[in-house]
Amino acid sequence: MASNGGIPALTRVLAKEAGDFNVTVNSIAPGNTASDLGADQATYEVRTAARPVKRIEVPEDFTGTGVFIMSSESDFMTAQTMVVDGSAVMN
Repeated sequence: MASNGGIPALTRVLAKEAGDFNVTVNSIAPGNTASDLGADQATYEVRTAARPVKRIEVPEDFTGTGVFIMSSESDFMTAQTMVVDGSAVMN
């Protein structure tokens, strides 16, 4: 779908524009979370079967990534989209 590239592209454009002011811009690309699935066990099994991390994602899985990109530890990182999906993109 064409919209899948929208956030990474916007992140890069904003990073380029804000860089002159020493502002960094990064984004998080989440996978499907437990809130997306509801109680459908079959969907859970299909979505986790082929990926390395064999559990469904929960919103708390993004906490560490969010804390990192907002901290001084990522001060020299900009224009990046961090994918947090249990390596589902490998499939």
